[in-house]
Amino acid sequence: RWSDKVRVVPPALHLLPPHIEPDILETIHDTLLNDRQVEIAYHSPVRRQLQVLPLHPLGLVQRGPVTYLVATAFDYEDARLFAMHRIKAAKRLGRECRRPENFSLDSYLATGALDFGDGKHIRFEAVVSEPLAALLRETPLSEDMEIQEGEKGLLLACTVIDSWQLHWWILSLGDEIEVLKPDNLRKEISKALKMAARKYA
Repeated sequence: RWSDKVRVVPPALHLLPPHIEPDILETIHDTLLNDRQVEIAYHSPVRRQLQVLPLHPLGLVQRGPVTYLVATAFDYEDARLFAMHRIKAAKRLGRECRRPENFSLDSYLATGALDFGDGKHIRFEAVVSEPLAALLRETPLSEDMEIQEGEKGLLLACTVIDSWQLHWWILSLGDEIEVLKPDNLRKEISKALKMAARKYA
């Protein structure tokens, strides 16, 4: 069988999925299918406390091992991500879910929301090693990506969404890459690398 001969494996470090309480998952599924609001108790990793939020569920997205609920809160129109394993309680509300006008889950994902950014595009330039350049020629960062010989070596230039995912990717490459532009990104990466190096000094 074809299914016995084909596998998909994650390109990043394998992580085990976090636990989601079955009754919470069932409640979220129910409210999505029936277009009803849901009240959740959400543990915010930033505020380090539980927040009780009435949500308008819009969809579920799987990103690696983590499942996210896409929803709007209260009467706000902007969609947000809520990690399902951080929901500690969920209660179905009788009120009908209100969807933002012209909302599309695919369009929302196209903004780079799952890369944890605000959708802003930047012109990214960096000096890259030959092995990294070879990899990127096969799997480009964007449609407009270019790699050319420069004064400092191989110069990568492309338009990408500025996001945490981009920052993580750059930091994971160590000395295979040197960010040139934009200046604020170069400074952020430089600061992070210096702080990391101090821990190994």
